[in-house]
Amino acid sequence: MRILHTSDWHLGVSTGPESRIAEQRWFLDWLLQELKRQEIDALLVAGDVFDSMHPTAEVASLYFRFLARVGDAGVRDVVVVGGNHDSPSHLDAPRALLHEVNVHVVGGVPTADDRLNRMIAPLRARGSDDVAAVCLAVPYVREYRLGIRTSDADPEKTRAAFKAAFAGLYGTLADEAIERFGDLPLVATGHLTMGSKVRREDYPQEIHQVGRIEGLPVDILDPRIQYTALGHIHRCMPIQGSTAWYCGTPIPYALTDMAVPRKVLVVDLDGESEAHVEPIEVPRRRDLLRLVGTPEAVLVELAELDWSTPLPPLVHVHV
Repeated sequence: MRILHTSDWHLGVSTGPESRIAEQRWFLDWLLQELKRQEIDALLVAGDVFDSMHPTAEVASLYFRFLARVGDAGVRDVVVVGGNHDSPSHLDAPRALLHEVNVHVVGGVPTADDRLNRMIAPLRARGSDDVAAVCLAVPYVREYRLGIRTSDADPEKTRAAFKAAFAGLYGTLADEAIERFGDLPLVATGHLTMGSKVRREDYPQEIHQVGRIEGLPVDILDPRIQYTALGHIHRCMPIQGSTAWYCGTPIPYALTDMAVPRKVLVVDLDGESEAHVEPIEVPRRRDLLRLVGTPEAVLVELAELDWSTPLPPLVHVHV
């Protein structure tokens, strides 16, 4: 089973007054070619599809046009989960229609009665209708959905409550997936802050009370899960002591994103050993630059500015 993991597209985002939609359109075209070239069986999109809970018609069209073409690249199944930037109801609204083209959408954590039906997605390999793996499709979790109340709790109690609730969610989904499909490889998604190596500049918004309890611990993930596709952190990195990876945003949206290349992750599962993960670098269409100095010095630097990318750089000027 070969999976491609991507996240944090933030479709519709702007840098100052400058729309980034041209780069996003190019990225989605590049991704379709990569899905075909890498012979990907299933695509996982781990949240923050949109930058706003109310994307424009142009931005929504970009998303739907991409999903309409994924099948032409040979991908059998797509799993899309919501992030903290996404509107759960907006993502979920067309899910019955998208299901007809093998796109499984979970915008937000469903009610308890519908949770096991909605959050388990069978995945097929190319050339077969047999289920080859199962995805535990966990979106960004608004903690009240899991019965967590944090207003009066101290950090230790909050940390324990989050650990128990998330571990219970992943464990219950793993139990149900194995009961339904047998001993197949399990993959999962998540849109959260995990691990102790996350830097403050890695996440633009605190979620899951991370300011009080640090990142969620790796042992919230059921040990039967072979790979967990995470979103929210904008840097590609593995989470030490787990099978989880962040792939990061595919386009540099902030100056800090320029520090490392942008990537998607190709994940190979054989059902027996640990998943093999190969980062694939996304070609950059434009750079983000920061110029600092007196007005006279900055004007000289601007006049001498040169670039090799297809689009001119976006320049942050500090005088």
